[in-house]
Amino acid sequence: MADIKANATCGSEEPEMHCKLVDHVPGQPVRNSQCRVCHLHSTKPTERHPIEFAIDGTNRWWQSPSIMNGVEYHYVTITLDLKQVPTSCLLRPPNKRQKNCLLSFK
Repeated sequence: MADIKANATCGSEEPEMHCKLVDHVPGQPVRNSQCRVCHLHSTKPTERHPIEFAIDGTNRWWQSPSIMNGVEYHYVTITLDLKQVPTSCLLRPPNKRQKNCLLSFK
């Protein structure tokens, strides 16, 4: 199985809010936001979003910290060890807001 690590995860230190913007148009007021609490150590499974969820094959997900918590969260590093040499790779950001991805092989 692959190993995955992130240098930051939503709610790793304390509970925090994360919001999904729905029907957002740049330059317009945010409408219909969906905000939830994330807390890595919560007893409620729906509040936990560790990096392992990104590759577990379920509908669960990893959640990065909000950039409202500081500019250091504008860039988050994810390290994925596939435990094999890849022959091809297709990388797609999950939404249009995520424009930059770097994939490097060592």
